[in-house]
Amino acid sequence: PGNSTQFTVADDAITAVEFKNKKVVTGDVIVEKTVISDHESHKTDKEFNFEITLNGNGKTLKNEYPSTLVKTSVSGIERIPGKIVQDAGKYKFQAEGQSLHPYGVSLRHNNYLHIEGLEDGVTVTANEVNLPSGFTMDAVNSTTTATVSIGQTKEIHFVNKYSAAPATLTNYDLKITKNLSDTNFTSTGVVFTFKLQQLNANN
Repeated sequence: PGNSTQFTVADDAITAVEFKNKKVVTGDVIVEKTVISDHESHKTDKEFNFEITLNGNGKTLKNEYPSTLVKTSVSGIERIPGKIVQDAGKYKFQAEGQSLHPYGVSLRHNNYLHIEGLEDGVTVTANEVNLPSGFTMDAVNSTTTATVSIGQTKEIHFVNKYSAAPATLTNYDLKITKNLSDTNFTSTGVVFTFKLQQLNANN
């Protein structure tokens, strides 16, 4: 443990060795997305948009911070270097050579944004916007804010569940047809009664 080096001391010579240490005074924050759904396409195709705000809590914030967008998929891990840049009161991700994200950042299932070099005590807030139809935020397992601590990586984790909204039919016609397989059966004068019943609120 610790720093070490090797050197040779010549006869009758004085050799100086200098160690320099840089004190860590910043911390990192990760904004991560998890999608819970029985449909695999929701995990691979759906993008979720986030606005990002920073509160210095009395400290002066920088206009930009180095950041990396990490995308995970069955084909592997892709790391996109860039930065978050202050724009109209929000911080927006900008990949190298690309324009600012219109909201803040877009994440799919198991993607995350790693923001680095944040000052101690700064509060980072992520707000999910324009949530796709059928998705809700799992408030129990989600966090929306993180406060930076020196030398630590804090996490903001959004969990979204998908559930199809129940269909409500109004002003519709229903046609019921009764087929008899017994050729010897005579249906003349026979009345068949059908009853429609809702099984539960989700059906």
